[in-house]
Amino acid sequence: MSPDDFRVQFGIIFLSLALLVMPVPVMADLASTPWPMFQHDLNTTGLSPYVASQTNTVKWTYTTGGAIYRSGVAIGLDGTLYIGSKDGYVYALNPNGTKKWSYTTGEVWTTPAVGSDGTVYIGTKDGYIYALNSNGTLKWSYYNGGIDDGSPAIGTDGTIYVGSQDKKVYALNPDGTLKWSYTTGGYVTAPTIGTDGTVYIGSYDKKIYALNPDGTLKWSYTLGSSKYGAPTIGTDGTIYSGCNDKKVYALNPDGTLKWSYTTGGYIMGTPSIGPDGTIYVGSQDKKVYALNPNGTLKWSYTTGGILHQYWGSSAVGADGTLYIGNYGNGNVYALNPDGTLK
Repeated sequence: MSPDDFRVQFGIIFLSLALLVMPVPVMADLASTPWPMFQHDLNTTGLSPYVASQTNTVKWTYTTGGAIYRSGVAIGLDGTLYIGSKDGYVYALNPNGTKKWSYTTGEVWTTPAVGSDGTVYIGTKDGYIYALNSNGTLKWSYYNGGIDDGSPAIGTDGTIYVGSQDKKVYALNPDGTLKWSYTTGGYVTAPTIGTDGTVYIGSYDKKIYALNPDGTLKWSYTLGSSKYGAPTIGTDGTIYSGCNDKKVYALNPDGTLKWSYTTGGYIMGTPSIGPDGTIYVGSQDKKVYALNPNGTLKWSYTTGGILHQYWGSSAVGADGTLYIGNYGNGNVYALNPDGTLK
């Protein structure tokens, strides 16, 4: 072997070894925890894989410095609970209800999302999207210029999606840089992500948008009025949406109308889906509606107050128990799968 050949082969071996030890960027998708984001999963079904509480006893309470306004709880890898408050803090609580840490942000109106690497993503009223490490330190922040009104979602490739009151939905890379944004005609709801990567959003411009993973428009569907809650996706790909025109819409994956059902009041929350495919929505007519997948009424339950906006969204246990909070009277209801009160 000549000296030149030796140098070439040595260089190849050295380069191969260098590539082996080079750090590889980690793409953190959604964490696999009992409740990692708004409405549990990327389809925003609100369906838990666990049987939840069967009694109405209080385990513990924790008081923040301001109202917890539309922000739900997300659960981290080690069981830590994350929630935002109008006092301008994101709180991390231990499973026993004691404070782990808090981080100063603007007012928080959204539910955090937790990545598989433990990063906590949250949007705030001051127009920032924050990425926090699991120890409460700042990883990065991104300013979008509008109030973040939609809870973030994390795609399978690590992309962070968030809706804003500047009429845009943002797609951010895991390092906090902008991947793309798409402009609608009104405030944007929390994103919902399909199994094929399609990003679904609702807008106050009376439309539901389906966007391709690259940010281009796939289709849009015009509703009868403004939309507040996020869309929900069923196992067959049907997109369910409540609307301010008092209707629940079911859309086919191609954006055509499958059916609609009219309630007696505005529907401002996000639909939930039970283990048997039942669709649950809360309405401002003080009722919870359970709809069959074909759009017919299964049952309705009358509560003592209106089911309003994000507070009209519900959670479903693995046994089919429906849990929903009531804005009008301050109660939490647990309903059996047949619509009777638990």
